[in-house]
Amino acid sequence: MNDAGRQVARVREALGAQAAGWWTLDAGLLTLRAFDPGPTFPDNCVEPFTEAARVVPVDRVELGVARAAAGTSARSVAVELPNDVGSGYWLRRFGATHSVAVPVRAADGRVVAVVSMSFTAPSPTDHEIERTVQTLTNGF
Repeated sequence: MNDAGRQVARVREALGAQAAGWWTLDAGLLTLRAFDPGPTFPDNCVEPFTEAARVVPVDRVELGVARAAAGTSARSVAVELPNDVGSGYWLRRFGATHSVAVPVRAADGRVVAVVSMSFTAPSPTDHEIERTVQTLTNGF
């Protein structure tokens, strides 16, 4: 596991998430740099998800990571989303109830990355998630 993978694993573990991923943002595209499926994440979802999420255009607003790239955290709740597209599709496939995607900013305030995690049980508040992500992603 590389450094990015270790940092994503720390975020996932600290927040009790089912899985966590880290995407860098450049020229309107989010590129998956690390993905950490926790022990409850379905094995048959790892490859399909990482392949589908390898590069995500920021205009794919049906995905929480794309919405977070605009600069604010995005909570996606499975029961509030369509079954067959975007975050709603993936959350149901994972058996997750919701996800939270958080923008990561450079020192100058630009969004340079997004960290997203899925949950199968109640999660910390969005504010707590944002604070934890910002603390643990220093140096991404």
